[in-house]
Amino acid sequence: MHTLARRMPKKPRVRKVDAADAADAADTADAPTDGSSVDAEAVVAILMQYAVPRLCEMVDAACTLSEGERAVRKGLVRLLDRLVMTCRSARDEARLHEAYRPVLFYERMRLDYARHFFLDGVPTGLALFAAPTSITLSDEDVARLRVADVLHDRSVTVHKLEGMSPTNPRKMALIAAHGGNMSAVVPGSARVLVARVRAVHAALMRSRPPGLFVQCCNANCNRLFYTGDSTESPNLRCAFGTARGQSPAGPIPPSGPSGGDYWQQIDEMTGSAWRPATNAPRVRFCSQACACQHAAHVAWLVSVPTKAYDAEPTHAGCQRCTSSGAPLARVEHALSAALRRNERLARVLRTPRTRRDMALSPQAAARAHACVAARLNVDVAILHASARMTQWPMWAERRRLPGCYLHWRSDPSVFAKVMRGVASLYVRSRRPAQQHPQQHPQPQQHHAIVTQTLTVPSFVSEASRQAARLLS
Repeated sequence: MHTLARRMPKKPRVRKVDAADAADAADTADAPTDGSSVDAEAVVAILMQYAVPRLCEMVDAACTLSEGERAVRKGLVRLLDRLVMTCRSARDEARLHEAYRPVLFYERMRLDYARHFFLDGVPTGLALFAAPTSITLSDEDVARLRVADVLHDRSVTVHKLEGMSPTNPRKMALIAAHGGNMSAVVPGSARVLVARVRAVHAALMRSRPPGLFVQCCNANCNRLFYTGDSTESPNLRCAFGTARGQSPAGPIPPSGPSGGDYWQQIDEMTGSAWRPATNAPRVRFCSQACACQHAAHVAWLVSVPTKAYDAEPTHAGCQRCTSSGAPLARVEHALSAALRRNERLARVLRTPRTRRDMALSPQAAARAHACVAARLNVDVAILHASARMTQWPMWAERRRLPGCYLHWRSDPSVFAKVMRGVASLYVRSRRPAQQHPQQHPQPQQHHAIVTQTLTVPSFVSEASRQAARLLS
């Protein structure tokens, strides 16, 4: 009886429903359930449609804003500066407004974005060199201008305009005289700033040698900018940091106790070491953002962590070989681990070559890929030759072979001979493509990464044939 009572379903409780609950339930029932009412892109688009005109009004008001309005103005600048970098719909919607680029440039100069690079704070698409302006500067006016002076002039112009009230006669005269080359929806202060900057750039183009104007080395930018002469570089140092220990000029080679010297020696022996540019980033890139993006992409391509290179077998079979005192059997496991590492890294490196937003040029990306391929291929060839010599245990047991113990790459001096020999074979196998490029229309095939031993390149088979001489 008690069992049947426990199994009987309980009577549902009835809750009293008031008028407010009924209204909420009706609204929920009427709302669509397909997710169309909550469209994130539509919300962001509406937000951009409000943010740009509102910021234009605040730029016109300038010094008459209250403390609360200044805080709102700062928030709108952050919104336009950062949200467009993370949301494609926000970027597209903001660019539809004619005042977006000029007002963003004005606000960045007000917040002192321009500190080191010539085009710091200048949005992409805002023409400054080849654009008309109503201000005319003579060559004598810019004869002594340096890059630092040009950047300082932008900040001074903005701060002077910010200190004038909207009804100031001088400000109104400046807007009327020099604001006619842009749309009327652009704030007058932003139009005056853009006209002033265009005049300075036009005067620099007339009075400076053409060699001092170069294109940005970032493949996503390629904007023209003024580098300044050689005497200006020490006075305007690049003072910004990058993550993961990378410098803006290029990645730092892997180093440390985990075999960093081993990989550096392979780079030097094969001649494929990544050579970062020696000149300062300020004369290679137009802005800090371009320099940081380029350095990050180079670091991602070249500076693969050393732990990813040092593929050590960790499965149970290898551990039994190590604990039982059979180091020769461990060489095969080390070769298999290196091949799996090559397959994994080759799959990773295959991705950026199909991307369209890489900051590196195709030539620079090919050099970076060649650097990584040389490291991985020479390492596999060394282990392949070592595995070949394990077929003669009487000969191999009296020698320290690559891969016969853990962390063998931390002793590159012990295997210097085989490293030099395999590296020379690798360089020799690539030489025909370099001497006769018309017979090898696809040189990137010579930078392919070895991922299996069924069909190996010529330098791997030659290293196996000469294993006795290389490892003696």
